[in-house]
Amino acid sequence: MIYILTILIILAVIIWLDPLKSLDRLNNFLTLPELIASFQVSTFRNAPEIRHIKVIPIKGCIPDWFNGIMYRVGPGKYNLEKEDGSTFSIKHAFDGMPYLHRFEISSTSQTVRYNSRNLAESYEVSVVRDNGMGKIFYGHVPVMNSIWQRIYNIALRISTALYNSLFIDSLPASSQAIGVTVSPNFPIPAACVEEDRNNGRDGRVLVTKTDANMLQQIHPDTLEPERLFNYTSIDNRIKGDASAAHHQYDPVTKETINFVMNIFPTRFQIFSSTPEGKITILATITHRLDGTGQSIRPSYIHSFGMTKDYIILPEQPLAYSNIGLDLMKSGTVITGMKWDDTIDTYIHIVSRHGKGHITTIAVDPFLCFHFGNSWQSVNKNGFPVINADLCTYLDADIMFQVNTLGDPVRQSNYMDHLKEQARRKSQATKVNGITVPPIKLESLCDLRRYTITLGKNETSVAYRCITENFDFPRFSQDFMMRESKYLYGCRFHPPTQSDGEHTRLIKVDTETGTTIQYGGPGYCCSEPIFAPRPGSDDEDEGVLMSLVNHFDNEDPDMDSCRWVLLDAKTMKEVASCEIGQFAITTFHGSFVDDYFESVSIN
Repeated sequence: MIYILTILIILAVIIWLDPLKSLDRLNNFLTLPELIASFQVSTFRNAPEIRHIKVIPIKGCIPDWFNGIMYRVGPGKYNLEKEDGSTFSIKHAFDGMPYLHRFEISSTSQTVRYNSRNLAESYEVSVVRDNGMGKIFYGHVPVMNSIWQRIYNIALRISTALYNSLFIDSLPASSQAIGVTVSPNFPIPAACVEEDRNNGRDGRVLVTKTDANMLQQIHPDTLEPERLFNYTSIDNRIKGDASAAHHQYDPVTKETINFVMNIFPTRFQIFSSTPEGKITILATITHRLDGTGQSIRPSYIHSFGMTKDYIILPEQPLAYSNIGLDLMKSGTVITGMKWDDTIDTYIHIVSRHGKGHITTIAVDPFLCFHFGNSWQSVNKNGFPVINADLCTYLDADIMFQVNTLGDPVRQSNYMDHLKEQARRKSQATKVNGITVPPIKLESLCDLRRYTITLGKNETSVAYRCITENFDFPRFSQDFMMRESKYLYGCRFHPPTQSDGEHTRLIKVDTETGTTIQYGGPGYCCSEPIFAPRPGSDDEDEGVLMSLVNHFDNEDPDMDSCRWVLLDAKTMKEVASCEIGQFAITTFHGSFVDDYFESVSIN
């Protein structure tokens, strides 16, 4: 309530001082997100929800040692029906209602048992009821009809966000949209562990996460949302607004590591959790340790790196602007942030063993969504050396370009695509340092290996580019925090006159930069998941699984989806099954064996 009153008082003062000019300026400012909305289209298609298990036979052969469950999560429903028969259409790829997909793989029966579920039914009801008012989307911008409606929307958004953060434990389990990553065997509050035990649960835990300090526990079989919580629910010392959708996990110590960020005043709080529930605050960062002592910025951080002794946290030039007020005013993450390429990326190194925040290293600006593997060694002078594989963009244009992921340019639309690209390039301008309207994605980012030497009196850093056009990196979890050679990921291919755009799976030899690809025109391969062959010391001996959409060049009704299994050495397909005559958009996934032990967790 105090936030609503504050807004109303500020507006009253502005209007009282100069009613006409102030309202004009305010109206122009508040319509900035609608500039973003003007280039968004509503062509996404809903995926069906399949709650009852569907048994699907395999083509090819699943190896006899490979059994378990693959979970994948991502947006599944974009067109929401209203009671009056109209439709609320979501216009950004990341803002569809999150669906969780479960694939139970059996080598004995040579089948995949598939089911899926909408994780945000209550949230969907409120979106439709309020026409998107009061919500914070990633990129979708609801249409506001007047300046007063925009002001009311801001007030409602602030009060809703405050209430949700304070009372998240009592909210309905499906009342928030949480669907960026899915994590089996993830820590939950001690009270929830006790409640599950009393209810006869078997101890299996499945959690979905996002880039906010908000998590959702899911039933591992039915996929029914069970409860909401945040990191403060686990330990009252952990307080913040944002977090990393991708945590880190140490397979040796069994620790789970993540951070929360408070936007204002800006603070990074890095912590670890043991399987027994012990929480350790590893560091609280408010200033850079680079000799300047400058305050940190509220940077957007989707993932980070970890070695045996260190946490690698990138403070990037993409940050929440105006101490988070722009996010509250616009209601979209992408219009609530600003990219500033005059500011370096600052890599903070944190000790995992009680020494706190060790140092801050400035490097040329980049934006990284996803880390690969990281490990450490000692050089000839006895100094620690950290190697970290990062997927790096040189600007933040990707933030707007992801608007259409999952909605490909088909070969039949190629000429229209060229005309639209030319039109957008002719109109291009910068809004908060990001190109608007966005040019259609033509490539993913560079895979770089950064080498950081922690010297006695100073640190040094260098990098080399391993390959281009690569993202969504995965590797053998058996080699977590150990020197590794292979990364698996995705490579984007823009449309041509003969083929629509598509995404292939790619294996990269990080020593030589050589690659092997799987897929072709019409394929849209999602992030791969690697499962090693038990007992093998060979890093790439195992299988690679993915969800592959086949987009028809002419007719979207002919689109289909397959689960595929590849030989990780050769990238040749060994097994597959047809999921259905529809497309499924997922960005991340995890795999557990048939004992629900973590094999590959994002």
